[in-house]
Amino acid sequence: NAQFKVTHFLENEPDAANTFYFIAPRVMMALEDLSKTQIVQAGSRITYELWLSGNEKNLKAFRKWQIALNDPDLTLDSVSEGRSPIQRFLGYAQSYLGLILILIVVLAGLSLSLCARFWVKARLLAFCIYKILGATPNRVVRLCLSGIFIVGMAVMIGMIGLGGVAGWGLLEGASTWFPQLILSFNAWPLTLTFLIALFLLMGFTTPEVWLTKNVLPIYVLQMRPLEFKMLWIFYVFVGLGCIVILYYYTQNLYLTLILAAGIGWAALIAYAVLWLLLGVLSKLQLKTLPLKLAIRQLSFQREEGAAQTVTLTLLITVLLVLYGVRNDFLNRWRADLPPNTPNHFMINIAPKEVPKLEKDIRESFHENVHFYPVVRGRLIEINGEKVRRDPNEPGPEGIDRPLNMTWMKTLQAHNTTVAGTWRDENKGQLHISVEQSFANRLKVKLGDKLTFEIEGNPLTATIVHVREVTWQSFEPNFFVIFPESVLDQFSATYMGSFYVDSNKKSLLPKLLHDYPEVTLIEVDKIINTIQQLLDLLVKGIESLVWIVFLFAFLILYVILSSAKPLRKKQTALLRLVGASQRSLMISVGFEYLILGLLSGSVGSLAAMVIENELGKRIFDLTIQVPLLRYGATVVLSALLLSA
Repeated sequence: NAQFKVTHFLENEPDAANTFYFIAPRVMMALEDLSKTQIVQAGSRITYELWLSGNEKNLKAFRKWQIALNDPDLTLDSVSEGRSPIQRFLGYAQSYLGLILILIVVLAGLSLSLCARFWVKARLLAFCIYKILGATPNRVVRLCLSGIFIVGMAVMIGMIGLGGVAGWGLLEGASTWFPQLILSFNAWPLTLTFLIALFLLMGFTTPEVWLTKNVLPIYVLQMRPLEFKMLWIFYVFVGLGCIVILYYYTQNLYLTLILAAGIGWAALIAYAVLWLLLGVLSKLQLKTLPLKLAIRQLSFQREEGAAQTVTLTLLITVLLVLYGVRNDFLNRWRADLPPNTPNHFMINIAPKEVPKLEKDIRESFHENVHFYPVVRGRLIEINGEKVRRDPNEPGPEGIDRPLNMTWMKTLQAHNTTVAGTWRDENKGQLHISVEQSFANRLKVKLGDKLTFEIEGNPLTATIVHVREVTWQSFEPNFFVIFPESVLDQFSATYMGSFYVDSNKKSLLPKLLHDYPEVTLIEVDKIINTIQQLLDLLVKGIESLVWIVFLFAFLILYVILSSAKPLRKKQTALLRLVGASQRSLMISVGFEYLILGLLSGSVGSLAAMVIENELGKRIFDLTIQVPLLRYGATVVLSALLLSA
């Protein structure tokens, strides 16, 4: 019956949405006054939090000390870790930025390789003259690489210096806007960027320059295509180096391997299909002169055509993956929230208050709410083996925190059965339904037995059902569900969610006044906070996306421009032997139509597979395959190239 004086009102807390239960209305008081409230009773759950800030070295040392304590109830979360919606969202955003970084590196490698090939082809005659005058092949290669290195160094130093100045300016501005943040300029990213740029420059240009080593002057006079024998070995080593670099940058092995494997297979399939297609077409007795000329031209310069096809395929794959994941990641979350999505949670409801509270909510907000019982327990055994708390200990891996469990007769609508059945006959039996990701993490399946410690008592149950949960539903969700009557012996509280229209929020204080022990969580604060972060990230991400698209179109221009000099010579020779201008133009159109159809088809197929894998393993999204987008890509790539 103590009385307290209200001295301040909190309008906003920056960390409120970071911890789910702290977005409910709360009271701050001195610790010595807590005992007067008599709130803390036997069985009360008390959580202590310590907020830390400091440089990365000290925080890493503290984390190492915390891990050494081996206390399952002590956890350390950063802004990019933990289980809150914002932390999960930031994790997805970090993965998407890593995706953009990988695709930028792929495009950089393609552009460097193409530019090096264009540069070498334009100077083949000069290289042959050097050899005639006595220069050795190795000297010619060193001369080429020296020129590329000098020009590349000048460009890299200028761009990295510009980037360093821009980064320093952004940090200074951020320090002014957010003085609570500890920001410092570090030269290591600039050094690392320089080393990576140097690796990409020399790694993707050396193979092309190496072709000049065995080029004879007669090859140039006869306009023979360059021989690419053993060139793939260079690119294998360069590709492995890129994978190591990208993993270091993204710290996401799945993301790096999915993209590396997808892009690698796309290149191999495009190369193989072109060779197979040309082999079949060259044996056909074609009567159309332009089509016959196109097939002969592609067959004569098969290696050059294969290089163009692979480059176009990877270009289409990169753009489709970037555009597709962007739509699913940035737009799907908002689109999946239907009208009247529950935006308020109620927890800590006593069983005796459930019927009356359901009635009051129905009368005040015209919403039917269903409250679910909650019993807390800790997983201690899997199939009779104690779960390990330390990675070095024997035994199966467990969950390092207490779990909220429930019981119900019928599963929620947003729960989808993956394996097993959940029937009325389960009532009173020691059976459980587990969520799919929970089962995958524990490596358990139907028939396995899990033992939980609830209020100091062990309880063993058999898995008879595995389900997939739609976590974005903003409904109460549970990893473990028991049948009715099994958990009756344990104390439970209830929780539920319901929708409150903005013009009815004024009725909430009266409802809370009638139920002082109940905690109301306003989920719309989470939604608003995530949307604000989303808007900021969208602006930054979309600027990077536009840079990638501009980069891609520059590469496309280089691809088309690189063939112009040789094509002019070939066109002039064909005109001398009687070919008409119209036939030659149609022939070129057929040639690029074949390349466009092949590149668009393989690129779309590769993008479809990569998007699906990224959605399942990285972004926790169910990717809907947009067949219209991929079909349009195939048609547009063929028409644009042939035009």
